[in-house]
Amino acid sequence: MTAPVYLFAYGPLQIPEVQVSSFGRVLDGARDSMAGFRKHMIEITDPDLLASGCKRFCPTLLPSDDPSDEVAGMRYAVTDEELVAVDIYEACGYRREERTLKSGHAAWVYFKL
Repeated sequence: MTAPVYLFAYGPLQIPEVQVSSFGRVLDGARDSMAGFRKHMIEITDPDLLASGCKRFCPTLLPSDDPSDEVAGMRYAVTDEELVAVDIYEACGYRREERTLKSGHAAWVYFKL
């Protein structure tokens, strides 16, 4: 049996309708957080990205020097195929990195390029 693949969502991927659109199902998850970061809304101005369906304002994570900063979100167990679906969903200028969450679980997290 393979270890689960975890995804940490801190934005729209927490919304059931977005999950159904991306994965064909509502994900089961657990509350979790990532220390040392803060959530920041950015404006997408690239006309090609906007034309491809990206929303004008999107959340991203920024490193923080304040040790008390942490970003709350949800940790979801997903399949490798579902992770590819997130890569497609987050294609609007995000990169995926594996990070350790407050729970101690390693999870894939998307950051704005």
